Amino acid sequence: MIKIAEKLEISTTTFLSDFCRKDGYKFSIKEIQFKGKYNCIFLTGNRCDIYDVRPKQCRTFPFWNEFENGKNIEYLKKECIGVI
Repeated sequence: MIKIAEKLEISTTTFLSDFCRKDGYKFSIKEIQFKGKYNCIFLTGNRCDIYDVRPKQCRTFPFWNEFENGKNIEYLKKECIGVI
């Protein structure tokens, strides 16, 4: 949160209130609806506006449990053409 807030030149309080939502005891970056699906608020086209300070979840994509051993591969191909 700190690194993203610094990149955006805002306080962490503003970052949390403007760009995050509370999900149980965690915070999650807000998503916006685009062409019938939800995208990260920092995704502009196919480009991440905070790429150099993106969260761990983004840095580890597509190496998530939901995609191991070829699971959900068709969905993954649509999200990340680099896996083909």
